[in-house]
Amino acid sequence: MHAKRARSDSGGGNDEEGKVVPAADGFEAPLFGARTVGQVTTLPYDLRGGASDRAGAWYVAAKDSLLHVSAAGRVRSVATCEGDGSLFRGVALSPDGALFVADLNNHKIRRVEVATGAVTTVACSGTEGGSDGVGEAAEFHNPVGITISPDGSALFVADHDNNKIRRVEVATGAVTTLAGSGAQGSADGVGGAAEFSGPCGVAISPDGGALFVADPNNHKIRRVEVATGAVTTVASSGTEGGSDGVGGAAQFQYPLDVAISADGSTVLVRTNDSALWQVCVAAPPPPPSFAPLVVPPSTFFADMKKTRGDATLPTGLVTFVVGKEEQRLEHVSKNLFCVRSEY
Repeated sequence: MHAKRARSDSGGGNDEEGKVVPAADGFEAPLFGARTVGQVTTLPYDLRGGASDRAGAWYVAAKDSLLHVSAAGRVRSVATCEGDGSLFRGVALSPDGALFVADLNNHKIRRVEVATGAVTTVACSGTEGGSDGVGEAAEFHNPVGITISPDGSALFVADHDNNKIRRVEVATGAVTTLAGSGAQGSADGVGGAAEFSGPCGVAISPDGGALFVADPNNHKIRRVEVATGAVTTVASSGTEGGSDGVGGAAQFQYPLDVAISADGSTVLVRTNDSALWQVCVAAPPPPPSFAPLVVPPSTFFADMKKTRGDATLPTGLVTFVVGKEEQRLEHVSKNLFCVRSEY
């Protein structure tokens, strides 16, 4: 379907900078006003998911609408799907600027053209189910999280109620199951041998090789290899809690959302109790190695012995005339004096 694109040339005479104003279709409304370091602002929307536009602003899902929040804090509506029961959750931005959203209530993956607001369905007819297929022949059951490969060719959905991680080819709409048997569980394994329990947030590594999944009912963070579908548990024992630790020694309370750092080394996790956790998923590079310094044994005394005489002279003692005043120094070892003289 196409999004509603309302327009208005209202002068906005009653809008004051910094005042929160609901944003209708096509409008822009000031949100933050003058911002200062440390300022915290509550957004007047029921935000469900978001993606950076890579220029300091955000695209965010707000129920049946997709909004753009500029770096200055101004909000405009990009697209709406009022009246069809849509509930947008995850948002992903492709390298070519197209937006993809997980429509939880309609069990669809939707595409939004930012320039026009046009909304189309990439995959699923809208009937809940778990079948793989192409376009409308595929089925989802409450898709929640979504991310896109670095080259923009494939989407990955956390298919919440099917307990699966699904892959969608952007060009064709072909849907396949990457991992998860469909049964609720917590087993690691490859492809259909793995089990999830209501997966939610999903993020892809910068190289496109791995997915990181928030598995809330298992209280775990899982890793899925894109090439093979192999699933491993990155962190948490599976016991609900709130403890730092390494691997299975850590505990979460219903992790819901994940985001990954630009270098792929760290995953941020938001849990049901609004806590934010940091999980190291890639070891930092080892420090550079340097060859050990070798200090040779001192030759000081051996060198000084060479200045105590001149074997070519009968006694090794000579007379020197030094400086402008021609000061005479008698019976001095020639070698020793030369070492200590600026001449």
